[in-house]
Amino acid sequence: MFNGTAKKLKDLFGILTSDISAKEIRQLITKDAAGYLTFYSKYAEEVSSKSKPMRYLKLAKNLFIAFLLKLNPARRFIYFVLLFLFLWGWQNDVWFYVLSGFVGINILLAFELADKLIMRNELEVARDVQINALPKEPPQNDFYDIDFFYETAQEVGGDYLDFSCDPTDNKLKHIIIGDVSGKGLGAALYMLQIKAAFHLLGHFFQSPTEILSQLNCELYKKIKVGNFFTASILSLNEEGNFKFARAGHLPLYKYTRASHSFEFFQPKGIGIGLSNQSIFNENLEEIFIEAKSEDIFVLFTDGLIESRNTFEREFGEEKLKNVITKYSHLSSKEIKDSILNELKKFIGEQNIFDDATVIVLKRK
Repeated sequence: MFNGTAKKLKDLFGILTSDISAKEIRQLITKDAAGYLTFYSKYAEEVSSKSKPMRYLKLAKNLFIAFLLKLNPARRFIYFVLLFLFLWGWQNDVWFYVLSGFVGINILLAFELADKLIMRNELEVARDVQINALPKEPPQNDFYDIDFFYETAQEVGGDYLDFSCDPTDNKLKHIIIGDVSGKGLGAALYMLQIKAAFHLLGHFFQSPTEILSQLNCELYKKIKVGNFFTASILSLNEEGNFKFARAGHLPLYKYTRASHSFEFFQPKGIGIGLSNQSIFNENLEEIFIEAKSEDIFVLFTDGLIESRNTFEREFGEEKLKNVITKYSHLSSKEIKDSILNELKKFIGEQNIFDDATVIVLKRK
């Protein structure tokens, strides 16, 4: 009998610990717990008490209420009844009520878990749709060696990169990089809207300012108040030089190997969806950029430079510049890979906090 019980306990322990890793436990404690606390704190009343014990008790109460309010009304009522049964039975040594409350609460937990798994399956489908909507590989071009990288912080994300080619001769016309405010499914849906609009506009317009202006016209009344989209567009001419415009996005980096120097191009521009057409156009600027052999151009989103390590230090622009300088003699793919390798070494076991996207262009 003892051997049979020991075997069952061993099997149960094996089920509980299968596929578990020290990294997952650390993430649960350091990241997931903090993230869930932040989530529920948004819906909990603020605590004003200065007394630490009282403050913590009130905070725990407010977080518990916030948790209850996130359950649907039927589950909320049943959960409260079951919790009351469990506590009352424990207090009065009525173990039938204790067991009933315990089992009932776990059944409710199973319902919530099932909802989460269904949502995860839907997010996986959404991720597949989003990944398929992004370019699989960089376009071939007579002037530039091009490569890129895209990674989401969650299952789906709001970063966007794309290339628009002339439908008649398939020559590269426009390069866009952008970032929808926020993360997750909402940002991904906006990204798909932007993709459809960009490809249509890229066929009709030669200028990056025209495309950005039309994107704002298209999205200003459709995008939710408080959301916006930052973007940068490079448009190539017949000599391989650029017209460049940005709508609130990060600067374009240019590294000149001949002089080992950086330039940062940051023409005027405000985020798409933040203002009406007249204000948007008044604050939109386009500049011309000449490129010579072996010049390197790098476009990126803030998820790259704001990625943090375990000491909460950001990767930062200086480290990015150092990597570009060090590997400037290599191809665009090797430069991109070097940026990612340095990023992974820097953040270690941490996950990226925000979506991260990089486009590297090297003049042939």
